[in-house]
Amino acid sequence: MKSPVTALMFVSAFFCFAAPILADDAKPGEAVTSDLEGQLRIAQPVNLHEPANTLPHACTVGDVFVLPIQYPISPPFPKSATASSDGAAVTAKDVVRASGQLAYLTMKPQTGRIGVGYLLVLVKAVEPGKATVNVKVTLADGKVKEVPFAIKVDADGK
Repeated sequence: MKSPVTALMFVSAFFCFAAPILADDAKPGEAVTSDLEGQLRIAQPVNLHEPANTLPHACTVGDVFVLPIQYPISPPFPKSATASSDGAAVTAKDVVRASGQLAYLTMKPQTGRIGVGYLLVLVKAVEPGKATVNVKVTLADGKVKEVPFAIKVDADGK
């Protein structure tokens, strides 16, 4: 019973979070065509209040990355977030809230974490190179937390 639920959660996550950024600037009601290059990649969550991992996330041109940021469900809560890239290798597309942690399909059932909220940073790899996606999260008390994600984009191999 838990395996189909996990599969449904993964498929829902793909269509809710990745599909809108695959279609760069599609307008409502427009058809979207994709050459299906790249893959959906989900990184391990980083904690908003701890130093970020500086190891680069590896991907290829066309990949869509979901970069989760976790935070405790206690004030001050995130009020807004801004994501930007310092290089042309990736494009930051959006930052959204998630009701739980995204998970890959596994043979073992996975459970959510109680007392933890998530922000998901959506980025797309557009050309080979290195870039850092900087996410600035403004908390309700006015403090700003910065979370960097290093990304290394390789050629797509075509």
